[in-house]
Amino acid sequence: MRSLSVSKPRPAGHNRLVGRGDLLVAVVGLSLLVATVPSAADPPRHPPAARPEASPSPSPAQIKDWVRSSTVIFRGTVTRVGVSTTSSIPASEHTAVVRVAEVIEASPVLRLKRGEAVTLLALEKPPLRAGQTATFFAAGGEPAALEELGRSDRPAAVLRPLLTNAQRAIADEDLQARLAGAALVVIGRVSEIRGHDPTAVPPSQRDPQWNQARLEVATVLAGSLAERAVVVLFPGSSDVAWRSAPRFRVRQDGVWILRLAEDGIGFTALDPLDYRPLTDMPRVRRLLKPASR
Repeated sequence: MRSLSVSKPRPAGHNRLVGRGDLLVAVVGLSLLVATVPSAADPPRHPPAARPEASPSPSPAQIKDWVRSSTVIFRGTVTRVGVSTTSSIPASEHTAVVRVAEVIEASPVLRLKRGEAVTLLALEKPPLRAGQTATFFAAGGEPAALEELGRSDRPAAVLRPLLTNAQRAIADEDLQARLAGAALVVIGRVSEIRGHDPTAVPPSQRDPQWNQARLEVATVLAGSLAERAVVVLFPGSSDVAWRSAPRFRVRQDGVWILRLAEDGIGFTALDPLDYRPLTDMPRVRRLLKPASR
């Protein structure tokens, strides 16, 4: 006969106490596990250091827009941010002082020099940082206070050909606009100059005091002409209103981009682009072709 094994009875309440202890351990362990697993909504405990933003590489079209709008293009290094050295631009989070390393192109009135420090009202994004070197496209009437129009972090050797291409494209566009609005485009030579009367009192300070150049026409590139000679008026006045107008001399050869004079007698060539040397003739012919299609 097999004897039955009988386990020793446990004290009353023992099972209940052990169950509570197990439950307590389980709850604590679960709490520790949950605490060690970060929630998707929680920020990381040790966020990575922010990387400085780099200026985007501008497209050739964007560079051309900046070149056309800028009064100065220079390469420089940011020395301080959030400050200003001029009352023309109050200090803000968008201002910076930039040390000029190279003046690439500038309006003559600015007289910006290498080594000079300028205050720049920068674009909002990407923000400038101290120590950053870039090529800046800016506008302004004084060298100490400039407004940023664009920026490129590209190396100078990479950016320079793009700037050259942009400048050539802008020059072609400007010349093409003068050609499109011309009444006559001719190749010719000045045979005679008739000056204005130096003893005559001009009616106003802005009076052009017209001189007359007789132009012997060799080739008509655009427009129509019955005679082989035309009269081209050009100002004899030294007033600032006429300072940029071309002046002509006897035996001067070239390409003339002419407009009818206001009184309908003769022609004028008052823009600096309205006279081109003979070496520019292939370019003029090339730019005339799209207009004639």
